[in-house]
Amino acid sequence: MAENRDREGQSQVDNPVNQEAAFFGHPIDIHFATKGLQGWPKLHFQIWHQDSFGRNELYGYGFCHVPTSPGMHNIECQTWKPSGTYREQITQSFLGGGPQLKNPDLIYSSALRCKLVTTAMGTIHLKIGVILRNFDKFGIEC
Repeated sequence: MAENRDREGQSQVDNPVNQEAAFFGHPIDIHFATKGLQGWPKLHFQIWHQDSFGRNELYGYGFCHVPTSPGMHNIECQTWKPSGTYREQITQSFLGGGPQLKNPDLIYSSALRCKLVTTAMGTIHLKIGVILRNFDKFGIEC
Protein backbone atom coordinates (compact mmCIF):
# COMPACT_ATOMS: atom_id res chain seq x y z
CA MET A 1 0.00 0.00 0.00
CA ALA A 2 1.48 3.35 -1.01
CA GLU A 3 1.64 6.05 1.61
CA ASN A 4 0.10 9.43 0.91
CA ARG A 5 2.63 11.97 2.12
CA ASP A 6 2.39 15.73 1.82
CA ARG A 7 5.04 17.37 -0.32
CA GLU A 8 4.47 20.78 1.21
CA GLY A 9 3.04 22.19 4.39
CA GLN A 10 2.56 25.15 6.62
CA SER A 11 4.53 26.15 9.66
CA GLN A 12 3.38 27.71 12.88
CA VAL A 13 2.65 31.40 13.32
CA ASP A 14 4.47 33.94 15.47
CA ASN A 15 3.04 37.36 16.21
CA PRO A 16 5.94 39.50 17.48
CA VAL A 17 4.35 42.55 19.09
CA ASN A 18 7.41 44.60 20.02
CA GLN A 19 10.16 42.65 18.28
CA GLU A 20 11.83 42.90 14.92
CA ALA A 21 12.10 39.12 14.55
CA ALA A 22 9.70 36.20 14.56
CA PHE A 23 10.85 32.98 16.22
CA PHE A 24 9.92 29.47 15.18
CA GLY A 25 10.98 26.15 16.64
CA HIS A 26 9.45 23.89 14.03
CA PRO A 27 11.07 20.47 13.58
CA ILE A 28 11.18 19.04 10.06
CA ASP A 29 11.66 15.31 9.61
CA ILE A 30 12.35 14.28 6.00
CA HIS A 31 13.38 10.87 4.69
CA PHE A 32 14.75 11.05 1.14
CA ALA A 33 15.84 7.99 -0.88
CA THR A 34 18.04 8.57 -3.91
CA LYS A 35 20.72 7.01 -6.07
CA GLY A 36 22.13 10.40 -7.14
CA LEU A 37 22.20 14.09 -6.29
CA GLN A 38 19.91 15.18 -9.12
CA GLY A 39 16.70 16.55 -7.65
CA TRP A 40 18.27 17.04 -4.21
CA PRO A 41 15.66 18.58 -1.87
CA LYS A 42 15.41 22.26 -1.11
CA LEU A 43 13.39 24.21 1.42
CA HIS A 44 10.99 26.77 -0.03
CA PHE A 45 9.72 29.61 2.14
CA GLN A 46 6.85 32.01 1.75
CA ILE A 47 6.66 34.59 4.51
CA TRP A 48 3.31 36.23 5.16
CA HIS A 49 2.53 39.33 7.16
CA GLN A 50 -0.69 40.39 8.83
CA ASP A 51 -1.16 44.15 8.87
CA SER A 52 -2.96 46.19 11.52
CA PHE A 53 -6.27 45.72 9.62
CA GLY A 54 -5.98 41.92 9.73
CA ARG A 55 -5.11 41.62 6.04
CA ASN A 56 -2.68 38.83 5.14
CA GLU A 57 -0.14 39.72 2.48
CA LEU A 58 2.89 38.02 1.05
CA TYR A 59 6.01 39.42 2.69
CA GLY A 60 8.72 37.46 0.93
CA TYR A 61 10.07 34.37 -0.81
CA GLY A 62 13.21 32.37 -0.16
CA PHE A 63 14.74 28.97 -0.67
CA CYS A 64 17.84 27.03 0.23
CA HIS A 65 19.18 23.60 -0.61
CA VAL A 66 19.39 20.95 2.08
CA PRO A 67 23.15 20.39 2.71
CA THR A 68 24.66 17.34 1.01
CA SER A 69 27.10 16.60 3.82
CA PRO A 70 26.20 15.00 7.14
CA GLY A 71 26.22 16.92 10.40
CA MET A 72 24.73 20.09 11.88
CA HIS A 73 24.53 23.10 9.57
CA ASN A 74 23.74 26.76 10.19
CA ILE A 75 22.19 28.21 7.05
CA GLU A 76 21.13 31.74 6.21
CA CYS A 77 18.35 31.98 3.65
CA GLN A 78 17.92 35.41 2.09
CA THR A 79 14.33 36.44 1.36
CA TRP A 80 12.95 38.91 -1.18
CA LYS A 81 9.71 40.03 -2.77
CA PRO A 82 8.79 41.56 -6.12
CA SER A 83 8.83 45.36 -5.88
CA GLY A 84 6.11 46.10 -8.38
CA THR A 85 5.58 49.43 -10.09
CA TYR A 86 5.36 52.71 -8.22
CA ARG A 87 1.59 52.63 -8.69
CA GLU A 88 1.39 49.10 -7.24
CA GLN A 89 3.44 50.20 -4.23
CA ILE A 90 1.07 53.12 -3.53
CA THR A 91 -1.96 50.87 -3.98
CA GLN A 92 -0.44 48.31 -1.62
CA SER A 93 0.04 50.92 1.12
CA PHE A 94 -3.70 51.77 1.02
CA LEU A 95 -5.36 48.49 0.05
CA GLY A 96 -2.81 45.85 1.10
CA GLY A 97 -1.78 42.95 -1.07
CA GLY A 98 1.03 43.58 -3.49
CA PRO A 99 2.69 41.74 -6.35
CA GLN A 100 3.05 37.98 -6.15
CA LEU A 101 4.70 35.50 -8.46
CA LYS A 102 2.40 33.73 -10.91
CA ASN A 103 5.06 31.10 -11.56
CA PRO A 104 6.71 29.82 -8.35
CA ASP A 105 9.55 28.29 -10.43
CA LEU A 106 11.00 31.81 -10.63
CA ILE A 107 12.06 31.41 -6.99
CA TYR A 108 14.61 28.73 -7.96
CA SER A 109 15.78 30.05 -11.34
CA SER A 110 18.40 32.76 -10.98
CA ALA A 111 18.40 33.26 -14.78
CA LEU A 112 14.71 34.20 -14.72
CA ARG A 113 14.71 35.89 -11.32
CA CYS A 114 17.44 38.36 -12.30
CA LYS A 115 14.90 39.96 -14.66
CA LEU A 116 12.63 40.85 -11.73
CA VAL A 117 12.88 44.04 -9.71
CA THR A 118 12.88 42.87 -6.09
CA THR A 119 13.26 44.16 -2.56
CA ALA A 120 15.32 42.35 0.10
CA MET A 121 13.07 41.28 2.98
CA GLY A 122 15.43 39.78 5.54
CA THR A 123 17.13 36.55 6.49
CA ILE A 124 15.87 33.22 7.78
CA HIS A 125 18.37 31.50 10.10
CA LEU A 126 18.16 27.70 10.03
CA LYS A 127 19.82 24.96 12.04
CA ILE A 128 19.64 21.71 10.10
CA GLY A 129 20.93 18.28 11.05
CA VAL A 130 21.61 15.92 8.13
CA ILE A 131 22.15 12.16 8.38
CA LEU A 132 23.25 10.27 5.27
CA ARG A 133 23.14 6.50 4.99
CA ASN A 134 24.45 4.10 2.34
CA PHE A 135 25.55 6.81 -0.09
CA ASP A 136 28.89 5.11 -0.62
CA LYS A 137 27.02 1.96 -1.65
CA PHE A 138 25.77 3.82 -4.75
CA GLY A 139 29.02 5.65 -5.49
CA ILE A 140 27.79 9.05 -4.26
CA GLU A 141 30.54 11.11 -2.65
CA CYS A 142 29.51 14.04 -0.47
